[in-house]
Amino acid sequence: MGEIKTYKLKYSKESTRSIGMTIFIILFTYIDFSMKFFPAMNNRLILGLCLSMAILAALVPSAKNNISREHSRFILFYFMFIFIMGLISILYTKNFSMFRIFYITQGFFITFALLKNKLNYKLIKYSTYAIIILFLYFIVSGINANNVFNIGSRNGLTFHSLFMLILYYISIVQNNKKVDIIPSFIGLLISLWATGRSGALAFSFLFIVVILEYIKSDQRKKIKMYSKIVFIILIILLLLYLLLNNNTMRTLFIEPLMKRFENEGFESPRSMMITGYIDEAKSNLLSFLFGAKYINIPIIHYFNNNPHNSFINMHAQFGMIVWLLNLFLIVKTQLNFILTNRYFYFGLFLVILMRIFTDDLAFTELFDGIIYYFIFIGFFQLDKTNTSKSGGQ
Repeated sequence: MGEIKTYKLKYSKESTRSIGMTIFIILFTYIDFSMKFFPAMNNRLILGLCLSMAILAALVPSAKNNISREHSRFILFYFMFIFIMGLISILYTKNFSMFRIFYITQGFFITFALLKNKLNYKLIKYSTYAIIILFLYFIVSGINANNVFNIGSRNGLTFHSLFMLILYYISIVQNNKKVDIIPSFIGLLISLWATGRSGALAFSFLFIVVILEYIKSDQRKKIKMYSKIVFIILIILLLLYLLLNNNTMRTLFIEPLMKRFENEGFESPRSMMITGYIDEAKSNLLSFLFGAKYINIPIIHYFNNNPHNSFINMHAQFGMIVWLLNLFLIVKTQLNFILTNRYFYFGLFLVILMRIFTDDLAFTELFDGIIYYFIFIGFFQLDKTNTSKSGGQ
């Protein structure tokens, strides 16, 4: 009798830990996402579950020394510093409850997890497609974008899609995979359906960034690559023709967005909020240093103390010192991405900065973990993954 061969699935420590970390981050995202459908869920319960997932993701040990002890200490000190500054600002402005300050810890743990281990490509890919296919189902079903969520506005459609897409493209770079154009195009369709002007602009720019990265990649197969580009352009032109000439498509995607542009253009209460906040911040030294009080700004107070601008929120939440520090880190990060030819990361980070400028999505919000991930790998020039397939960061 011949020898019977046995086969075992072998997973390296790195891949196993990557899977574990990715599962916790996906659960973190999906739990936050589920709150939109179940408004009865207690906010503190949601925070507790999300924070637990973030902590578990960060506790997954790194298979490799992806981040040095010196960098780890700096990041820990940085988050402790902004946590303390946040407490001081809240005590002065009373813009937020003390409960909100714990959102900072979520961002810290997600950032640390992303720095320690790579995202698992397949898990993130399937999770991303699951969300955008769900939104496509809503479109095909004829559901009004305003009626998708039981809590929050239609803007949640774009920023939850964007969050997952950015994670997906980070995993593509980390794992040296080919750039995937399809989800960015579906995201663009979702943003048009949601009729959010800032979301549509952000997804349009994301689609351009992804297309440029795709063109730059795979230089060894130029003929095949350019044939794909021509095919994609033809598909886009066909879809544009349908959007403009088919009554159903035009009603779903074009007319609602155009009506908003016709009625409001780029002007909205957001510009009044910015002006009102700056005036209040300049009114006295304490407001300048620790943040302006929303209760003194009628237009922001009217919108439930939501300034619809993450950079205003950052000053109101942490004060001028943290605001200037973060601004410096963002500019330095983007310059480093350019100087080290990591243009894809530069473009992805720019898309996030564009989107958070018109909504309260960062600096004690959902996008913190990704934003600080970009900041620290750019500032410290970490994670210079070989990107021969994706075309570089």
